[in-house]
Amino acid sequence: MTVPASPEQFPASGPNSLPTIQQRAIARMVDLFIVLTPVLVVTLSFIEIDDGTVNVDAIPWWVLLVQFGVAVVYETVLLAVWGTTVGKWAMGLKVVRYADGKRPDLGRSAQRTALPNVFVVIALPFVAVMQWVVYGSSLRHPLRRGWHDRYAGTLVVRSR
Repeated sequence: MTVPASPEQFPASGPNSLPTIQQRAIARMVDLFIVLTPVLVVTLSFIEIDDGTVNVDAIPWWVLLVQFGVAVVYETVLLAVWGTTVGKWAMGLKVVRYADGKRPDLGRSAQRTALPNVFVVIALPFVAVMQWVVYGSSLRHPLRRGWHDRYAGTLVVRSR
């Protein structure tokens, strides 16, 4: 399969059509919920409450590494094995290699996942916003390919 070079060359709807930004955003929210739930449980176990004051200083720095690890493993493995994550599957989306429309291999899946998630490890709020800049970069691309898609040579299309 040759992947079309312009939006007009994709089907208007159905399999292999371009998803809407809303479909991608909902899929991302589902995946974030799946990834952040175990991290939140770990984080909550370190929060201390003294005399009604919440102390978050007791949260160890390595919790950010756990979040990064969970996110990268979750998305990388699912994309490499099935070409989709739970959120993308629920929204009828899949990730394909831009060059040939096939499922991305482990390396491309890891590249695609690591780029936006690396900003989570840096614990500065303005740097963490960069994760959303990476995802949001798909808003201005004609094929809705964010920086993470272009870096890994992938494209998100509808699976049904």
